[in-house]
Amino acid sequence: MTTTAQSAFGFIRVSTGSQDAKTQRTRITGHAAAHGIHLVTILDAGTASASKGEQVDELENLIKRLSAGEASAVLVTETNRLDRREDLDSQIRTLMDIKATGAVIISLKKGEEDFGKNDPIAWQFTIGRMIANAEKSLTVKYETWGGVQAIIANKSSYGPLPVFWEVTGERYAKVASCTSPGAVKAIYEHIRNGHSLGRVAREFDTYPASIKRLIRTRANMTGVFDCHYTYQGQTYAWQHTAEGTPPVDVELWNAANRVIKERGESMNNLGGRPVSQAVSWLSGLLACPGCGGHLYIQRGKTLRCGGKLKDRRSCEADVPRKDRLPAINLASVTKQIEAIVKRDDVKVYRYQRVSGNQGELDELKGELDRVRQTLATTDDDDAEDRLVARKRELRDMIASFDLVPDAHEMTPTGETLAELWETGDKREIFKALQRYLSFYFIPGKPELRDTVLLKEIADYPDGVLIELSDDICVKFPAP
Repeated sequence: MTTTAQSAFGFIRVSTGSQDAKTQRTRITGHAAAHGIHLVTILDAGTASASKGEQVDELENLIKRLSAGEASAVLVTETNRLDRREDLDSQIRTLMDIKATGAVIISLKKGEEDFGKNDPIAWQFTIGRMIANAEKSLTVKYETWGGVQAIIANKSSYGPLPVFWEVTGERYAKVASCTSPGAVKAIYEHIRNGHSLGRVAREFDTYPASIKRLIRTRANMTGVFDCHYTYQGQTYAWQHTAEGTPPVDVELWNAANRVIKERGESMNNLGGRPVSQAVSWLSGLLACPGCGGHLYIQRGKTLRCGGKLKDRRSCEADVPRKDRLPAINLASVTKQIEAIVKRDDVKVYRYQRVSGNQGELDELKGELDRVRQTLATTDDDDAEDRLVARKRELRDMIASFDLVPDAHEMTPTGETLAELWETGDKREIFKALQRYLSFYFIPGKPELRDTVLLKEIADYPDGVLIELSDDICVKFPAP
């Protein structure tokens, strides 16, 4: 397999349990290193189903960045990682959009070396490969449907279960059962008694969303799961009776769900908390100055450490209360943050990256490394002379290389950050800004712990460039 690309994007996607994003990433990285390709970045479509077109957003992002000249190739472990939709026209349009950028697609799968090339024979292979990818989607769905039919006939368990539930038994005849009825009952009692989802989740080593889903699962009261599956536009539904006695009674189930419903209604809108409240755009985003975890708003007045990821214990959990530093004052923090964002001198720009020639320099360095490695193992005198001459030539080219860094083409939108803060999505804006905000406190003066500062970061021409989205940024004036 040969490549002439100076730079490339990797593209990975995982859609089944048998596929591994780490393996795809390793193969792409290794191929780029071995062939002297500058890997700009690896775009990850996550666990998107290509047959359903769930990877389309990431594909559009890929095509947009290729059009901007950020790379001249796309590396995939096999072509169906890019697209496997049943609609062949959609597949072809995507391929043509990639080709229109001038980029090539490089598949690492044996037998797909000619995919996407311009000559007529290779194009015939490309169409054949895309048809095969589309047929694979239909085949996978048909074979899956055969197994689901057996599950429906057996009225077996299908679909994800809440925490503290699992399935056992043979394939197509699995039965759900509660693994810890006592824990499930205790969770319902905690929620009924007014405990927060976060507190209950920490106690049972899970997530607040998992607790809410458990509370809403009727099978905890009835012992029956409502299962469904959609095939070719038709939904098939059946009921699966779980093993054992339901862990909670009707009264407890209704009491806990009533509390969950009342909490939702108390937010006073259907979409969660009003966006004007700090708890909507600030909670969980700032880093704890003690452990680097996340700070959450408590009782609408203070910020307290909520730990990291699944381990959401405060870093002060084991510190006696009298020795703890004061909680960070929410009003003081929001006042200082709004002083930063509500500035008329911070302009909003539309921008586009313009790639430099770093990829060319990386390619020269990669070739020099390969020449050196070959020199160390060759016994052919003529080949050695040619390699020595090429090594000298490459070293001179690298020494005299005129590096052009990546740049940004920026156009003012006529809007300021203050105006965008009032009309835009505060949480998305603050997620972009919070990387540059941190707390500091002076030893012996913990009362100053709630001071927010902009960190020292590299200046962009005359200030700090912060990306708010794919094409919107702000530029803070230099101090």
